[in-house]
Amino acid sequence: MTDKRKIVVIGLDGAVWSLLKPKMDKGYMPNLKRLADGGATGNLESIYPPETPAAWPSFMTGKNPGKVGAFDFLVYDPVTKTEHPVSAKRRKGTTLWKYLTDAGKTSLVLNVPTTYPVEPIQGAMISDFLTPEDARDYAHPVELVEELEAKYGHYPLFFKTMSFVAANSERNCEAFLDECEWMDKTKFEVAEELFDRYDPDFTMIHIWGTDRLQHELWNLFDPEHPRYDAKIAAKYGERIEAYYTMLDDCMGRLIDKAGEDCISFVISDHGFGPTHFFIDLNSWLLREGFIVLKDSLRVKVKKFLWDLGWSPLNVTNLLQPLFKFAALFKTPSPHATIRKATGALAIPGMLDLNKDVDWERTKAYAPFGWSGIYINTRDIRPHGSVDPADYDAIRDDIVKRWDAVVNPYTGEKVGGPVHTNDTMYHGEFAQYGPDVMPLPLENKHMPVCFFGFTSKDPVYKNSTLFGNHVMDGILCAHGKGIEPGAYQDAILYDIAPTVLHLLGLPVPDDMDGKVIEGILTEEERAKGPVKTTHHEEAATSGSADALTAEEEAELRDKLKGLGYL
Repeated sequence: MTDKRKIVVIGLDGAVWSLLKPKMDKGYMPNLKRLADGGATGNLESIYPPETPAAWPSFMTGKNPGKVGAFDFLVYDPVTKTEHPVSAKRRKGTTLWKYLTDAGKTSLVLNVPTTYPVEPIQGAMISDFLTPEDARDYAHPVELVEELEAKYGHYPLFFKTMSFVAANSERNCEAFLDECEWMDKTKFEVAEELFDRYDPDFTMIHIWGTDRLQHELWNLFDPEHPRYDAKIAAKYGERIEAYYTMLDDCMGRLIDKAGEDCISFVISDHGFGPTHFFIDLNSWLLREGFIVLKDSLRVKVKKFLWDLGWSPLNVTNLLQPLFKFAALFKTPSPHATIRKATGALAIPGMLDLNKDVDWERTKAYAPFGWSGIYINTRDIRPHGSVDPADYDAIRDDIVKRWDAVVNPYTGEKVGGPVHTNDTMYHGEFAQYGPDVMPLPLENKHMPVCFFGFTSKDPVYKNSTLFGNHVMDGILCAHGKGIEPGAYQDAILYDIAPTVLHLLGLPVPDDMDGKVIEGILTEEERAKGPVKTTHHEEAATSGSADALTAEEEAELRDKLKGLGYL
C-alpha cells in the first residue's frame, strides 16, 4: 500500500455477467475482458431489496439498510411518522468518501444515487438523478455547476425521455438510445476532465444508463421474452451492442488515466433478468384478508367497479397504442412518463391504498415500489394497529400463504425465496424495513405495488417493464495487489472496507462489510492484517437538515414518473 496507489470504482447500475460475458467474448467489450482475464471476478450480492435506494447507500457506508434506514425511495421518519424521498440528508451513516476526506485523501465522486445534497469532501462531487431539477448546488465545489452548464448546456443528471416506453416503437427506441449514449458519454468525459484536475486517490462514477436500457429494452435482446420484437431488435441490435462498446471504451480510458498502480473495480448494485409477470402485492393481500377496505358506500362502489375491470392495469392496456408516440414528448424531468401519461392515478373510481383502506383492521400492506410487505404494527407504521404480540403469527401466516401462490397462466407456483425482516436487517432502523419480502425474481416474476391495487388478479402479464433486478450483480477487480484468476463472491457493502484497506486506512468496526481478502495476492496480504478502528455514528434527529417541502414534492414527482412510487 503506497501513496501512489489509486482506486477507481465504476458502478454499472444493474450490470449482470449473463449479459456482459457474451459481449466480452464477441469483442464488444475488450477492456472489460482484459480486466476480467487479468484480475479477479465474481458475483456481488445485492441488498434486500435489490434496489437503488437501498443498495447504493449500503455500498457507500459499508452497512446493511437496518443501520442506514433506506429501504426504498421513501424513507420513514419515526419522529413525525411521515415518509420522505430518500436523499443524502435522509439516509444515515458515514460515507466512504467522508472517511477518505478525514484521512487527507482526495476523492472524485460522480452521480452515485442519494448523494444530493452533496458533501463538502476533499476533491469534487456531482450528485445524482434524485437531485431537484432546478437545484443550483448539485456539485461540490459549487462553481462546477456553472462550468458544466456553460460547456454542456445541461449536465445530464436524469433522462428527459419517458420511462418504460422505449420498446413500443422505433421512434421511441431511437430517442431513448440517443439520450442514453449522450448521457453516459458526457459523464465519462467530465470524469476524465476532473480526474486530470484533482488527481484523486479515489474515483467513483455511477452509470445509470445500463439500468435504464435493461429495464426498457430487455425484450429486444432476449428472443425468449414474451414481448420480443424481432423487427425492432433487428434494427437496433447492433446499436445496443455499440452502446456497451462505448461504455467499455470510456471505462478503459478512465482506468488508464489512473496509471499502473491503479486498482480498478467494476461493480453493479444488483443484477438483471427478464420479467414476464408482475404480482400485485396489495391485490393479493386484499384477496387473502390482510387488507380490509372501509365499509362505506363510496368504497363499496369503487370495489364493485374494480371487480368489473375498472383498474389501472386495464386502463394502461387500453392506452398502450398511444405509447408508440411517446418520443414526441420531451419533459424537463422524468415525471411525464408512463405513470403520468396513462392518467391512471387520477381516474375517478379507482381503489386508493391511502384513502380506501381501513387501517384499524388491516394487518399488512405493500406501501410503495418494490420493497415487499409491511405488517401494520402499532408504533412502527404510520397507521399501525397490529398488536406487536401478534407480529410473529401474522408474518408466519403471510409466508405460508405466499408459498401457495400460483401463476394462472402457467399453472405453476410462483416460487422463489421469501425473506423476513429478522433475516435481512439489523440495526437502529431495522424495524422500519419490510417484514416479508418475496423474491421470485429469478423465476421471472416481480412483486410490486405500482398503483395501490393495479389488477383484480394478483398475477398479471408484464407489458411495460421487460427486465428487472435480481440479487447477483458483478464484481471485477484488477491491478497490482489483485490475484489474477481469483474468483470471489462478495456482498455490495464489502467494497467500502476493501477500498479503505487498499488505501492503507483502518476499517470502522461498525461496518457490516468485510475486506474481500480472497481477491488479494499473497504479497498484498503479507503487508499486514486488516486494521480496524472504533466508530460510532453521531446521533441524528429524523427530520433535521432535510430537503425543503418543494424539493421533496419534486422528487416525489420524479419517482412517480420513473415508476418507483
